[in-house]
Amino acid sequence: MIKVGDKLLIKGEVYIIQNESYNDNKVEAKCMSELKFVEMEFDTALGYAFAYEKQRADELEKRWSKLKETLLLYKNVPQRTQSFDTVFELMKEMEFKKENEG
Repeated sequence: MIKVGDKLLIKGEVYIIQNESYNDNKVEAKCMSELKFVEMEFDTALGYAFAYEKQRADELEKRWSKLKETLLLYKNVPQRTQSFDTVFELMKEMEFKKENEG
């Protein structure tokens, strides 16, 4: 036979089980929010890295264009023969001349 105290005990156990479930869900929700925060930080860092790489590539492209223009003007290379190989050869020639002078 169930007594009034037993019913309260059963209700109390159900409450404890529900409370544990609530705490588990609360911990899981906290972990998920922390993971979301880490994900947002990673996305931000990744965005900064891509932006930096793009900026660096643009700077290198500008420097390369300026160097190429300077070398081509220096040697008066015809427009139709302007290529990376031509500029590379000119750079090697200039280095060779510097070594021979020094």
